[in-house]
Amino acid sequence: MAKASLITDLTNVFYLTGLKSSNAGVLQTKNKTYLITDGRYLEKAQKIKGITALDIKNKEVWPQLIKKHRLDLIEYEGHSLKINSLSRWKKKFPRIKWQDNKQKIEKKRAQKSSTELRKISASQRLNEQIFRTVKRSLKTGVTELEIAKKIQIETLTQNAEKSFDPIIAFGTHTSDPHHEPTKRKLKKGDLIMIDMGVTLNNYASDMTRMLFTNSPTSEQEKIYNLVLQAQENAILALKPRKTGGQIDRIARQTFQKNGHQKAFLHSLGHGLGLQVHEFPNLAPKSKILLKPGMVVTIEPGLYFPGKFGIRIEDLLVITPKGSRNLTKTPKVIKDCLLRKI
Repeated sequence: MAKASLITDLTNVFYLTGLKSSNAGVLQTKNKTYLITDGRYLEKAQKIKGITALDIKNKEVWPQLIKKHRLDLIEYEGHSLKINSLSRWKKKFPRIKWQDNKQKIEKKRAQKSSTELRKISASQRLNEQIFRTVKRSLKTGVTELEIAKKIQIETLTQNAEKSFDPIIAFGTHTSDPHHEPTKRKLKKGDLIMIDMGVTLNNYASDMTRMLFTNSPTSEQEKIYNLVLQAQENAILALKPRKTGGQIDRIARQTFQKNGHQKAFLHSLGHGLGLQVHEFPNLAPKSKILLKPGMVVTIEPGLYFPGKFGIRIEDLLVITPKGSRNLTKTPKVIKDCLLRKI
């Protein structure tokens, strides 16, 4: 049985070929890799070593490849290929057996090479540099939207892109895990949440920090330190052959012992690389075995509607015996207190 893999996810196409395109696909046979794209990208595709570039407008491309390699099984990306598109493929090539590849490329992408790890580390360093710059703009009267805009301007100035729209929340807005910035103005006594990431040289970064404009209340201090403890417990447990669910459970049990498990509204973390959210995930039901070279966030949080929320997020790479934290920005309360606003 001759088989091949059909790659239609554009991030996976880039991972396999180095071509950034809005219209491309890859067919991988046992011995050859074909990159099929349109005229806008064809010249660039033809310069990629080890790749055979073909014009997508040639209607005979796919029939010729299938016939040439005598294919009778094609693995496709079920998460990427739309049902209507798959139906057309099946109708056009009725003798071919189609099989979901179950995110084979995503699983391969999860374990980063040393080059990828250097790029992610550089992206995270820039992310934290921008955070320090923006931190100086946190003055009474500034709005959430203005801080979000400042992050975007600084990111572009550094020849980078945003990994996602930054989450900037003041005061009671911090109780919303995915708050969208508003015209709310910062005032003395507000708690601040900044969740931000950049993409540098195609690789993402991610970090969340809480900032205090006043000494925290006893309740805020208690919750902050509990979230920090949950994060530290999870980080200590983060190592190869643990499952994503086991690491998530470590943090969740920390909250449960203190009666706050219901205030933890999301999973503990996610993989990161070419995309800010990718394989693996650290969630309650995750059975994914962690491996060296995987990069994940650890971001426990507790949220109390109408009052406040706390989330602390670091970026870590799993090593043969444990993990290494790529995030250097301090996170104990004394380092998160803004002296002048």
